Amino acid sequence: MSKPKTKRWLSFFDEIKDLGAGGNADVYLVTEKTSGCQYALKELRNRNEEKKSRFISEIQIAKENSAIIPGIIPVIADDCENYWYTMPIAQPVMEFINEKNLQEIVNGVLQLCETLEQLHDKRIHHRDIKPSNIYYYEGRFSLGDFGLVDFPDNDDFTRSDQGLGAIFTIAPEMKRNPKVADASKADVFSLAKTLWMFLSGDEKGFDGVYNHLDESHSLRYVSRFKDEHLVEIDELLKDSTNNDPNLRPDIHMFKERLLSWSEIANDFDKSQNSDWMFLTQQLFGENVPGSSVWREIDKIVAVLNIIGRTPAYNHMLLSDHGGLDFSYAMRATEENCIYLYDTLGICYLVKPKSLQYEGFSEDYRWSYFRLDLKKLAPIICKYDKIDYEYLVEDVPGHYVDASYVQYGVYDYDSGKPLPEGYKEVKRYLEGSFLFVLKNGPYNHISGTYDGRHGMFESDEFREYIEKLIKMYLALFEKASCDERFKELSREEIDCMILESAYFNQNPFKTIDKDNEEKKKMEDARALIKKRRAFIKENYKEWNFFNAFCLTTEYPERPIRFFFEFRESSGGNIFDLINNKQKCICRNGLIKEVTVGNFEECAFVNNREEAVEILGNIAKIFEEYLNNEGLAAVDDHHQCFSISFRRHGIPSHLFEKSEIETAMRNADDRHNNQLVVDEDGYVKIISDNKDGMLYPVRLECWNAGNNYVGKFSKLCTLDEDYKYCLHGWLRYLKTGRKQYMDYLTEEIEEDSLISQIKEFYNK
Repeated sequence: MSKPKTKRWLSFFDEIKDLGAGGNADVYLVTEKTSGCQYALKELRNRNEEKKSRFISEIQIAKENSAIIPGIIPVIADDCENYWYTMPIAQPVMEFINEKNLQEIVNGVLQLCETLEQLHDKRIHHRDIKPSNIYYYEGRFSLGDFGLVDFPDNDDFTRSDQGLGAIFTIAPEMKRNPKVADASKADVFSLAKTLWMFLSGDEKGFDGVYNHLDESHSLRYVSRFKDEHLVEIDELLKDSTNNDPNLRPDIHMFKERLLSWSEIANDFDKSQNSDWMFLTQQLFGENVPGSSVWREIDKIVAVLNIIGRTPAYNHMLLSDHGGLDFSYAMRATEENCIYLYDTLGICYLVKPKSLQYEGFSEDYRWSYFRLDLKKLAPIICKYDKIDYEYLVEDVPGHYVDASYVQYGVYDYDSGKPLPEGYKEVKRYLEGSFLFVLKNGPYNHISGTYDGRHGMFESDEFREYIEKLIKMYLALFEKASCDERFKELSREEIDCMILESAYFNQNPFKTIDKDNEEKKKMEDARALIKKRRAFIKENYKEWNFFNAFCLTTEYPERPIRFFFEFRESSGGNIFDLINNKQKCICRNGLIKEVTVGNFEECAFVNNREEAVEILGNIAKIFEEYLNNEGLAAVDDHHQCFSISFRRHGIPSHLFEKSEIETAMRNADDRHNNQLVVDEDGYVKIISDNKDGMLYPVRLECWNAGNNYVGKFSKLCTLDEDYKYCLHGWLRYLKTGRKQYMDYLTEEIEEDSLISQIKEFYNK
């Protein structure tokens, strides 16, 4: 063998950089000296007779077909004597599809199918299909590197005992005896593996035949496709990677089946029906029963996992109320129990009694799976009003209370950390879970989120569904024939029917109970109306002088407080226009005063004193109502509000460090709220309603959400400081209380502080 003479092309091109090397050739980025155009240049490195022959064939096939068959990277210039050729710069397809969705990727593979169809019709076979030989060029997926191409009258050097093809996409027969293998079916095998690589992002592929239930490679276990319709793609990948090439589709059928998937996936009814057929065939084959039941735990887990990987059918309604999408099931450590995981990762521990399937030939969309549970003894005997316990499984099979799991500790006070690998679980003590079609009719009935399926025995629930189906079909037929609804889609007619009272009514609620509740509501409305009228007509004559008779002495503060009454129904605007306020005066009566002229008002010199007096005022209110048989003042604010107001200039302006200290010292086991008092001090109040009494209050932090306390990262500190500044400035401008849960404008902190200080200098 003579020593190869390399880079003879340097007289025509300047080398920019090395683009990589294959088993037999090197590729460079070059610039043509005369034109300045850039190309990719491929030069044969291994120059035995077989490799040289294949290289020349590669050039000839690309040159002869790229001009007439779209999707082939063309040869721009070549030198068969020195074994190099140039081609245009194209983007590697794996780079191109990085952000593409399922449909876009399939569209690209369909383009490859069209190219391969025309090549196969000419008995030309690529035999080296893999992602690295595919590019995005001139707006489409295109094939490159025809180094292993097979074509009529080819002087094929292939040996019967030597595998031929890419290691991760090669068909099994091409490993065993490539010389006699059907190269067209081998191309289909490689294209199927390549399609999987495009979708999974894994260029090392999977071994053997595709199995949609195998977690190691099933596309149903790829998170980005969890809500995608995959049935026809699953089936195509399975058939196209069959070890027997005679059972694989040819390239024409491969393309038709991909087109069929695209049509079905983009049609709601077709995709839902396809998912249903796929699910039932896996469970029952061709003969789908009306009912079926599984009682063995491992079989229940297996069936649930099939359901969980069927995106159209994995909506899980909980035993007590509500619903969410189910993901998968597995054996639990606790004896005879299983874990159920939803798509958010929440874990439910249950002890299954049976899993039942109930199907309906009248309309498959109403079919469902029902998981009935055996009773479990409670672990901590704490949750007596709900069906489950919220626990931490700290070590397998052992549970502790999950009250402090959000902090990663056993106990808030001690701070003892939970071990690595602990599991949060909702341990259901009894009940039933229901699995229904996500976009099916039962899940479109909003009332079914009341957990009514758990109120029925299994036979009763099936009878209930049969009644709903019968009514639904009758109403749908009637609506479909009604001219008024002829422009409506099936989905719109479904919504109209399923939102009706008949479907939403819980059959366990009797008419008598409904009427009793209705009467109670009517009586309550009548009492409220009477109470409002009485308050509105008489409050000006009521005397609140005794509310100010206190035994406790409070220290004086730089600011004082007076008490204001504000009518809620139109009075506010009228009073503002007329510059009037209604206040409690020194004689205990309510009187209109001019804004800014408070000489007649009753003042107190301490906030704590004002809070106590406000409570006394409420008691006097209640006495007046009691005397008329109209007890309770909880709704007097619907007529007017009572509040104390600041009079004087605040002495303090809070800083961020004060808010940080307050948040850190707060106890997150309680509901907490950040407030600013009338003198400009911040504090956090817990588990009471006094936030309404402060000039500025922020949205409440619910107990256990870890926004405050010793375990918190205080991630909202900067935001909360800015909210307090905005609210405090608004309060100083308007004199009215501010509730801050969002910002209507963005102002820099320095500007806010500067504007606030102007009020302190008045």
